[in-house]
Amino acid sequence: MELTDILIYLSYGLIGIATVSVIILPLINSLSDPKSLLKVGAGLLALVVLFFIGYSMSEATSYAKFPGLGAGMSKSVSALLIMTYILIVGGLVGIFVSMIAKLIR
Repeated sequence: MELTDILIYLSYGLIGIATVSVIILPLINSLSDPKSLLKVGAGLLALVVLFFIGYSMSEATSYAKFPGLGAGMSKSVSALLIMTYILIVGGLVGIFVSMIAKLIR
């Protein structure tokens, strides 16, 4: 086994540890403050609503160029892209609104 292979597997392990830490530790902290779980639930609900908005706007097309990409998968990918665009535009609008609010004050 080469050094590169060892480092790749070490990277996989570190990514796994980081992922578990990012998911588990906030849940442990949230148990002490249940109201924060409502905020998390509201955020997840907003993401689900945005996904369904994107899903309803996307169209199912099948591409012969990509045989593994069926119509359903294409619709899901389109929905995720539309959701990303909505989030980017919303973030930019939020930045501009906060900048204008600071200038007014």
